[in-house]
Amino acid sequence: MPHSDALSPLAYDELTGDLQHALAALADVEFAFQSACERLNDQSGPEAGKNRVRQQLEAERCRRREPLIRRLDELDRRMKALVFSRSSEQAPVSPEAPVRASQVLV
Repeated sequence: MPHSDALSPLAYDELTGDLQHALAALADVEFAFQSACERLNDQSGPEAGKNRVRQQLEAERCRRREPLIRRLDELDRRMKALVFSRSSEQAPVSPEAPVRASQVLV
């Protein structure tokens, strides 16, 4: 990301919106999984069949979560870089000055 983009309020707003969107999508995946599990628990039938369906539900949940988790990791890195860039621009650190936790990329 170019330095000027990192400092623009638009970049921050865009990242915030992207984070909210990805978190909402992840919440939808979790809600769908929990709802399906609850419906499965309410059904009658052999436990072996239910276990097989639970495994399928879990596999589908993982398949849907994986790209969202990768996206959230990417957005987290970008947000940390943006915050670090802003704090560096606002308060330059001299070599003798102690480093604050907010100035360290995790």
